[in-house]
Amino acid sequence: MYVKTLHFPFGTKIKYVDVTFSDIKQQVISGKIMPASEPVLLVSGDSYDNDQIIEDSSVYSSSDLYPDKWYDYNIGCGLDKTEHVIILTIRCYPIRYSPAKIL
Repeated sequence: MYVKTLHFPFGTKIKYVDVTFSDIKQQVISGKIMPASEPVLLVSGDSYDNDQIIEDSSVYSSSDLYPDKWYDYNIGCGLDKTEHVIILTIRCYPIRYSPAKIL
């Protein structure tokens, strides 16, 4: 994932966001991507099994692409030092995966 955050003067109206990708290639992989382990809260004195990885069969049997879009974005407002600004955060996903289409 690639994230770009832009600040605009407060009051700016963002009508639309468009991201264009070029040189898109498809690559077939010979195995599945392993799921990440579940998030764990670290609390003093707690123990946990860090090796426990649970595979969601509904995800791995799907031919839908993950993530489902090439990019998404959020528009918000906040402070940049002492100035009120409009904040545009764009998240690009240059790699997408279709679990059911592996060899």
